[in-house]
Amino acid sequence: MKGETIARFVALRRERDRLMRELDEVKAESARVEDELREQFIEAGVQNVKSSDGATVYIAPEVLASVRADVEPETMRAAFDAAGIGWMVRETVHPSTLRAWIAEQRKTANEIPPEVAGVINLCEQHRVRVRLDGRAKNGE
Repeated sequence: MKGETIARFVALRRERDRLMRELDEVKAESARVEDELREQFIEAGVQNVKSSDGATVYIAPEVLASVRADVEPETMRAAFDAAGIGWMVRETVHPSTLRAWIAEQRKTANEIPPEVAGVINLCEQHRVRVRLDGRAKNGE
């Protein structure tokens, strides 16, 4: 084995670990700033602003949805079948699939069927996002 290759590997591993710690710090600071910005957007009643470098910073709703933990699988399946969306159910319903379906319902101004509303948790939060070079990126 070559000593220089081993030394290079160790150096790279140390650098990777340092960068991971630094990234964790950046993520934590970004989350704190996002919370602050969210409050500022809400207080000011604005949807978006341009930064000094031309990026668009905006607030966007995000829906979080999941089947309630206290709902039995049979009850969940019956509720989704009754609403005509039984196709979503495997052993359970993946939260991303449910979230996308709820977004589609809202987009087309459809109500969430009461059978489904009774077996899911639904939470809406607002995320601060930034659009760089015409692409949306989350604030993280």
